[in-house]
Amino acid sequence: MDLLVQDLRYAVRALLRSPAFTLAAILAIALGVGANTAMFSVVNTVLLRELPYRDPARLALLWEHNLSATQIHNSVSPANFLAWRDGTHSFEAMAAWVDGPGTLTGAGEDPMSLQVRHVSAEIFPILGVKTELGRVFTRAEDDPSAPRVIQTERGVGYVFALAVEPL
Repeated sequence: MDLLVQDLRYAVRALLRSPAFTLAAILAIALGVGANTAMFSVVNTVLLRELPYRDPARLALLWEHNLSATQIHNSVSPANFLAWRDGTHSFEAMAAWVDGPGTLTGAGEDPMSLQVRHVSAEIFPILGVKTELGRVFTRAEDDPSAPRVIQTERGVGYVFALAVEPL
């Protein structure tokens, strides 16, 4: 034990004699620890942790490609989505969503801009989302002329949905 204390005293004295080297060593260790932490966070999120959906290995994402304009990953047009959904035999179910801006208004409140996701009713059973309160909308209610609002709150690994009656 005495040798360990003696070695530690010698190391501290040597580090205090050369502050530039000490600073460089501390920075190198800090950068190494930070880089390893960041890499582990990415690997854990992308590769190790399971997606918070029912049967995530069975989910597929479909895009349209505009070959004449050499554009890939275009959003699917509503008409094509309906044709794919009604004519598919390869998939158990299909759902669509579009992200975009929205405005939340209330009685006597100032309008608030927020990010919204317009979804078709099939998204909830496909992802295995259960409601904590209320219900999700049905395919019969999947009509843009009579909008429904579902407020979701994302927790760690879970999606909670609250259904609100038509506006």
